[in-house]
Amino acid sequence: MLVVQMVNDQSKRLEGPHALATLGPSTTPLLIDQLCATINHRDMGMTRGLNWNVILKLRRYIFETNTHVIHAHNPSPLLAAVMASVGLPTTIIYTHHGSGVPPIFNRHPLLRDWLVRRTTAFVGVSPEATVKLNESFAGRIPQCKLHTIINGIAAPKRSTRAANALEKPGLPHFDGYTIGYVGRLAVEKRVENLVEAAALLSRKGIRCRVALVGDGAMRASIEAQARKLGMGPSVLFLGVQSNVAELLGSFDLFVNCSYTEGISLGILEAMAAGLPIVATRVGGTPILIEDGVSGTLIDPDSVEGLASSMVGLLSDSAERQRLGCAAKRRVIEHFSFRAMMDRYEDLYV
Repeated sequence: MLVVQMVNDQSKRLEGPHALATLGPSTTPLLIDQLCATINHRDMGMTRGLNWNVILKLRRYIFETNTHVIHAHNPSPLLAAVMASVGLPTTIIYTHHGSGVPPIFNRHPLLRDWLVRRTTAFVGVSPEATVKLNESFAGRIPQCKLHTIINGIAAPKRSTRAANALEKPGLPHFDGYTIGYVGRLAVEKRVENLVEAAALLSRKGIRCRVALVGDGAMRASIEAQARKLGMGPSVLFLGVQSNVAELLGSFDLFVNCSYTEGISLGILEAMAAGLPIVATRVGGTPILIEDGVSGTLIDPDSVEGLASSMVGLLSDSAERQRLGCAAKRRVIEHFSFRAMMDRYEDLYV
């Protein structure tokens, strides 16, 4: 989502042409549909990992689009970009969006050092991500090439919260609380903890449902868990959606249970929507949320702690309102999309 927003912004503000290459088919096709019509998008057709066919396709694409700056996001695209641009006068910027990097680069010192030489700038999306990024390259990245640029989000044009507390735009009417999550259904996201905590609330007599926006490899497992806990009808699997802002307005509470995190765009979107948030104290999340001021931070391994925090907020509408308003102010003042893009554009030249 961030990459689509970035290239759309660049196509409107910077001299082109502008291009977006994806190594393989997107798991979220709705995002690709949001690209500006002027952007040249090409899927390199990767299915089982990098190979010479993918590298050669990308190299031809670089020639075709007359690319001078390549911005690669995450490890495989970095490796593909460096290999495909051998001998070409390209500037390569690398952004790592997680809090850890696969150890492949440390296992192959020659490859690691070559990537360091060919890459103009390495960016972590949080201080922790930057430290982990440097560690994954055995500390061989020169300090002048190492940067931290925290993800940003565009300020909302209008409030996405429902004007009337009984209104639930985007979701069927429900006489209870709606607890929401936006993101991938992946192992590291620990969405099953949210479902288990919601089941604890239900057993306490608190009427609630869980709305999951997104998809991923863990979906079938989480569906089975919800049925086993008797929460099947109360867990909504909404899949990938283009109307995330509208759906956020349906939530009474936003929860992120990740075990590891860079800078979560889902949390930033929830903050911009003025939602009260409960999130695990991992990765870059404490940079976004001030515990007790603009949200609630919890330990990542405690389902009981999550359930307790959820109960506390759902039973106190004034506290939900206070945290939501503070979260919205914080994202507008400190995590703007424009400030993020200005810093990246400084690296492009």
